[in-house]
Amino acid sequence: MGGAVLAGLGAVAGGAYNKRDDLTQGVTWETDHLKYAGDLWDEATLAKRVEDLIDIENEHGVIFRTFVRLFVPHQISVTHFIF
Repeated sequence: MGGAVLAGLGAVAGGAYNKRDDLTQGVTWETDHLKYAGDLWDEATLAKRVEDLIDIENEHGVIFRTFVRLFVPHQISVTHFIF
């Protein structure tokens, strides 16, 4: 049984090594997302982000808009979400 466990661990390690670029990309995305989510609690940083967006819009003509969809509890179903 010990040999089977070692073979299984070797297969997992080999698979992780082969997919290391995908794993690194996933970890990078998650780290960047957590940095952004952490900024949501920092009012000064949020204000700076909005000011930067306004400056970009005024200086370069890039238009930023926010679209919000209000979900009423009885209207929520799986068909409202795209995965």
